[in-house]
Amino acid sequence: MSKIPSVLNASELMHVLFAEFKNQNWRIVEEVINFVIYLLLKCESKYDYVTLFHQLVSCMKDPRLKVKFVAIEAIAVIHTKIGPNKMRILLNSLKDKEIELMLRDRFQHLDQLPILSPSHAGVVEHKLLRSGGSNNTTNKQGNSSNSSFEQTTSQLSDTLQSNTS
Repeated sequence: MSKIPSVLNASELMHVLFAEFKNQNWRIVEEVINFVIYLLLKCESKYDYVTLFHQLVSCMKDPRLKVKFVAIEAIAVIHTKIGPNKMRILLNSLKDKEIELMLRDRFQHLDQLPILSPSHAGVVEHKLLRSGGSNNTTNKQGNSSNSSFEQTTSQLSDTLQSNTS
């Protein structure tokens, strides 16, 4: 898999992958998004970040937690590529305020981005899942609160842990 980007233009490949975001099999959608993350992390290219952002936002509406989670993670990687000012413009263009809030919550943890596995070539590791999700936040009244992103991460982490036990 690591030779694909050097054979094909990564930006052109990204556009081919967009069609798979609508695949009926959620596992395929999840892996395609993981491959998008791989491309973003591995290949410097002139991606159409605006189109990619909106395609990934549509994946966030998937009922499967894994698809929603990897879409959020891909958008977090995009954030680091385009910067906070351009990302703010994209967030302001969203009509779904719940998705906007979920992304803003995720951007509070940009120090925990997905990485390429050093031991498995081409595998994307999600640091938030390895660490058990992001920490609960505490508001000014001292009450612990979970954002919708933190709830999604926590549920997914719990599900994955119970499946491996």
